[in-house]
Amino acid sequence: MNDVQMLELSFRSFYEQAQELEAKGDFISARKAYLLAAQQMAKLAEANKGTELSKAQQGRAATILEHAQLVEEWAKKQREYLKNHPPAPRRPTNVGNEQGSAGSAGNSGSSEANEGGKEWVSAKKPDVTFDDVIGLEHAKREIFQNFIDPIRHPEVFRSYGLKGGKGLLLYGPPGTGKTTLAKAVAHEIDARFYYVRPSDLLSKWVGDSEKNLASLFEAANKPGPALIYMDDCEGLLRARDGSSPHDEKLMGEFLQQLDGFSGRKEDLFFLAATNVPWALDPAVLRGGRIDVKVYVGLPNYSARKEMIERFLNANKNGLSDGFSIDALIDESKGLGGGDIRSALDQAARDAAHRKIHGQGDGRIRMDEVLQTLRAAHGGRSKEETSPARYAQWGGFSLSDIDEGLQG
Repeated sequence: MNDVQMLELSFRSFYEQAQELEAKGDFISARKAYLLAAQQMAKLAEANKGTELSKAQQGRAATILEHAQLVEEWAKKQREYLKNHPPAPRRPTNVGNEQGSAGSAGNSGSSEANEGGKEWVSAKKPDVTFDDVIGLEHAKREIFQNFIDPIRHPEVFRSYGLKGGKGLLLYGPPGTGKTTLAKAVAHEIDARFYYVRPSDLLSKWVGDSEKNLASLFEAANKPGPALIYMDDCEGLLRARDGSSPHDEKLMGEFLQQLDGFSGRKEDLFFLAATNVPWALDPAVLRGGRIDVKVYVGLPNYSARKEMIERFLNANKNGLSDGFSIDALIDESKGLGGGDIRSALDQAARDAAHRKIHGQGDGRIRMDEVLQTLRAAHGGRSKEETSPARYAQWGGFSLSDIDEGLQG
């Protein structure tokens, strides 16, 4: 992976983290993440200096900085509130981030303490359903066949000599809905949901990473349906080069946990997601481990149209003159669903800001949506995460996949 590709992945990581933090109301941390994302985008623009792509990337960096300033206003209010309303002390918990791993305030999920490893907290049942997943029919079909149907119709599966419990990999470009699919699975089978990132498992102390991994599977292996979802799994499952005994031991522990996966517990599922499947260790993808690989691709014409129409139908403040849905559908071609939604959300926030501060009538402006969509193109890799590369790795033709770039 070259320097530009590393910058692109770094930008994507910071930007998605910022959006997650903002959605949770942690504006202080969100502002910092937005600033880091803008910094990476500015470095990309410098690397592509003198090109049209560089101009688009400069524009996106500026747009992100502007939004960071808006978030800073909310962060100031949050700091003031926290200053006057300090949180009550509580016992710390050693778990990861996001909805299914960390014991965030208000989390009503269940907790399992495991001697010698972290304490894992399963999230409250996600409220995301498959109706919230627009397009991705091929991916949904594979998930139903491997995860949903065995839970709903166990007697049918047993009549074929099949067992439940499965490991499945979701792979594809950033921002295409892999995490949304995972949450929809947990909702559909009413499972305990463990959202894990490699950083939640890794420790600087020798042997602790292996204990954390073992305790995770031990917690999930308790009675009742459970889903472990590991996002950005390449951080833990990257191909070994023999240079690190610690990595070898950790990989060995992971493979041991997955061996015989389907025979251990029929309602325990492991779902991993990555943007770079070619970076994974081949041993992870062998039969009996994570042996089902599902491409989660970019939205086609009809999916983009539905995304945009759903968003605009929820808007009660009107649209600027000359607003063209067709133009937005065309401009959003080649972007992930996350990029499209982010662009629409940002234009809506700008409109809300004008309305609140008496700077306009609050209508969403066509030119602002187009600007954010064009800037999003500047932040998407043209090479490392191109649909063609995924097709080559997965051994399929894009024309055979509903989520390809048709339209």
